[in-house]
Amino acid sequence: MQTSSQAARPMRLALAMSVLGSLPACTLLDAPTAAERQRLGEIEAGRSLAKGRCLSCHQLDGPFADGAAPPFTLIAKRYRSHRLDWELQAIAEVGHYRMPPTLLSAAETSALAAYIQSLDDQARQQSPVTRRNWR
Repeated sequence: MQTSSQAARPMRLALAMSVLGSLPACTLLDAPTAAERQRLGEIEAGRSLAKGRCLSCHQLDGPFADGAAPPFTLIAKRYRSHRLDWELQAIAEVGHYRMPPTLLSAAETSALAAYIQSLDDQARQQSPVTRRNWR
Protein backbone atom coordinates (compact mmCIF):
# COMPACT_ATOMS: atom_id res chain seq x y z
CA MET A 1 0.00 0.00 0.00
CA GLN A 2 1.31 3.46 -0.92
CA THR A 3 1.54 6.35 1.49
CA SER A 4 0.17 9.74 0.46
CA SER A 5 3.69 11.09 -0.12
CA GLN A 6 4.51 8.15 -2.40
CA ALA A 7 1.29 8.71 -4.36
CA ALA A 8 2.06 12.43 -4.80
CA ARG A 9 5.58 11.73 -6.03
CA PRO A 10 4.65 11.06 -9.71
CA MET A 11 2.54 14.21 -9.75
CA ARG A 12 5.41 16.34 -8.37
CA LEU A 13 7.76 14.76 -10.89
CA ALA A 14 5.36 15.58 -13.75
CA LEU A 15 5.03 19.17 -12.54
CA ALA A 16 8.81 19.56 -12.25
CA MET A 17 9.31 18.17 -15.75
CA SER A 18 6.67 20.53 -17.08
CA VAL A 19 8.35 23.55 -15.51
CA LEU A 20 11.83 22.50 -16.60
CA GLY A 21 10.60 21.76 -20.10
CA SER A 22 9.25 25.30 -20.47
CA LEU A 23 12.47 27.04 -19.40
CA PRO A 24 14.18 26.88 -22.81
CA ALA A 25 11.10 28.49 -24.36
CA CYS A 26 11.30 31.32 -21.82
CA THR A 27 14.90 32.05 -22.70
CA LEU A 28 13.97 32.13 -26.37
CA LEU A 29 11.37 34.79 -25.66
CA ASP A 30 14.03 37.04 -24.12
CA ALA A 31 16.51 36.72 -27.00
CA PRO A 32 16.15 39.54 -29.57
CA THR A 33 15.11 38.53 -33.04
CA ALA A 34 17.16 39.41 -36.10
CA ALA A 35 14.74 42.25 -36.88
CA GLU A 36 15.05 43.59 -33.32
CA ARG A 37 18.85 43.41 -33.48
CA GLN A 38 18.77 45.28 -36.81
CA ARG A 39 16.45 47.95 -35.34
CA LEU A 40 18.73 48.36 -32.30
CA GLY A 41 21.73 48.74 -34.60
CA GLU A 42 19.88 51.34 -36.64
CA ILE A 43 18.93 53.25 -33.48
CA GLU A 44 22.55 53.20 -32.30
CA ALA A 45 23.74 54.44 -35.71
CA GLY A 46 21.16 57.24 -35.53
CA ARG A 47 22.27 58.19 -32.03
CA SER A 48 25.88 58.41 -33.18
CA LEU A 49 24.85 60.49 -36.19
CA ALA A 50 22.80 62.83 -33.99
CA LYS A 51 25.67 63.27 -31.53
CA GLY A 52 28.14 64.00 -34.29
CA ARG A 53 26.08 66.23 -36.56
CA CYS A 54 22.95 67.50 -34.83
CA LEU A 55 23.62 68.22 -31.16
CA SER A 56 25.37 71.49 -31.94
CA CYS A 57 21.89 73.00 -32.52
CA HIS A 58 19.40 70.44 -31.19
CA GLN A 59 19.42 68.93 -27.75
CA LEU A 60 18.20 65.57 -26.63
CA ASP A 61 15.70 66.89 -24.13
CA GLY A 62 15.07 70.02 -22.16
CA PRO A 63 13.28 73.32 -22.41
CA PHE A 64 12.44 74.63 -25.84
CA ALA A 65 13.49 78.27 -26.10
CA ASP A 66 11.98 80.53 -28.75
CA GLY A 67 14.16 80.59 -31.83
CA ALA A 68 16.16 77.55 -30.75
CA ALA A 69 16.14 74.23 -32.55
CA PRO A 70 13.62 71.90 -30.88
CA PRO A 71 14.93 69.05 -28.75
CA PHE A 72 14.74 65.58 -30.27
CA THR A 73 12.17 64.46 -27.70
CA LEU A 74 9.79 67.17 -28.92
CA ILE A 75 10.44 66.26 -32.56
CA ALA A 76 9.68 62.64 -31.72
CA LYS A 77 6.39 63.62 -30.13
CA ARG A 78 5.42 65.97 -32.97
CA TYR A 79 6.08 63.37 -35.66
CA ARG A 80 4.67 60.40 -33.74
CA SER A 81 2.11 59.58 -36.41
CA HIS A 82 3.99 60.93 -39.44
CA ARG A 83 6.69 59.57 -41.70
CA LEU A 84 9.67 61.06 -39.90
CA ASP A 85 12.12 59.51 -42.36
CA TRP A 86 10.38 61.33 -45.22
CA GLU A 87 10.42 64.63 -43.30
CA LEU A 88 14.10 64.25 -42.50
CA GLN A 89 14.92 63.51 -46.14
CA ALA A 90 13.04 66.64 -47.25
CA ILE A 91 14.87 68.72 -44.63
CA ALA A 92 18.19 67.24 -45.73
CA GLU A 93 17.50 68.26 -49.32
CA VAL A 94 16.01 71.75 -48.94
CA GLY A 95 16.57 72.82 -45.34
CA HIS A 96 14.00 73.83 -42.75
CA TYR A 97 13.51 77.33 -41.36
CA ARG A 98 17.01 78.33 -40.21
CA MET A 99 18.40 74.82 -40.70
CA PRO A 100 20.47 74.61 -43.88
CA PRO A 101 20.26 71.59 -46.19
CA THR A 102 22.26 68.74 -44.71
CA LEU A 103 23.28 65.90 -46.96
CA LEU A 104 22.13 62.58 -45.55
CA SER A 105 22.12 59.21 -47.24
CA ALA A 106 18.96 57.10 -47.18
CA ALA A 107 20.55 54.87 -44.53
CA GLU A 108 21.48 57.90 -42.39
CA THR A 109 17.96 59.32 -42.72
CA SER A 110 16.45 55.99 -41.69
CA ALA A 111 18.85 55.62 -38.76
CA LEU A 112 18.22 59.17 -37.52
CA ALA A 113 14.45 58.64 -37.77
CA ALA A 114 14.73 55.34 -35.86
CA TYR A 115 16.74 57.04 -33.12
CA ILE A 116 14.35 59.98 -32.75
CA GLN A 117 11.32 57.67 -32.74
CA SER A 118 12.97 55.51 -30.07
CA LEU A 119 13.00 58.56 -27.79
CA ASP A 120 9.23 58.79 -28.06
CA ASP A 121 8.91 55.04 -27.45
CA GLN A 122 10.97 55.43 -24.25
CA ALA A 123 8.91 58.41 -23.09
CA ARG A 124 5.65 56.53 -23.67
CA GLN A 125 6.92 53.52 -21.71
CA GLN A 126 8.04 55.66 -18.78
CA SER A 127 4.92 57.79 -18.39
CA PRO A 128 1.69 56.29 -17.14
CA VAL A 129 -1.17 56.43 -19.62
CA THR A 130 -3.86 58.84 -18.57
CA ARG A 131 -6.81 60.27 -20.43
CA ARG A 132 -4.90 63.54 -20.79
CA ASN A 133 -1.70 62.14 -22.38
CA TRP A 134 -2.89 59.07 -24.26
CA ARG A 135 -2.47 60.72 -27.66
